Formats: sequence, structure tokens, C-alpha cells
Amino acid sequence: MENDYLNDPEFQELIRQYLDFLVNALPDVKANLSDKNFLEVQKFGHNMKGSGGGYGLDEFSEFGSQIEKAAMVQDELALENLIVTFDKKLAETVNRFAVK
Repeated sequence: MENDYLNDPEFQELIRQYLDFLVNALPDVKANLSDKNFLEVQKFGHNMKGSGGGYGLDEFSEFGSQIEKAAMVQDELALENLIVTFDKKLAETVNRFAVK
């Protein structure tokens, strides 16, 4: 995540908005997984795979790719583990970009 843009206050605000979007989307992702709505989980993963890197969050793109792939094959256990791990990483990243 180390990148010149990450130190730019305006870009940091965009990152905070993106993180806020993910925080708000995560309960729906968890509900979709609980309901075995793998298509919606797959869409979430696909979108995050494409958007994370644009914010300098390449690890989020990788999570998105893994979530998308696991949802495509309906691997519920893998998805549960990915979502738990992603949730923790998201919380850490939110704290990192919190307004100080």
C-alpha cells in the first residue's frame, strides 16, 4: 500500500469513502453468504477485485479475486474464512486511514 498517492490528503479522503462503502456493504455480503446467494457474493468479489487497486489497496483486489472464485464454485467454507479475514483487514485499514 505504500504509494505517493496514499500520502495525498485528497486521495486519502477518496480512500476513506471507499472503505466506508466496503464497511457498509459487508453486512449484505455476510447475509448473502448466509442465504447461499453466491451470485451476489461473486458480484461483490468481482467489483472489489476491480476497484481495490485503483485506491492503492492491491490486497483488497486479491481478496476480491479470491471471493469471486470461491463464490463461483460455491465454496461456502472458503468464503466464510475469506470474509472473516477480509473483515479484519478492512478494520485495520479503516483505522490506518482514520482522520487524525
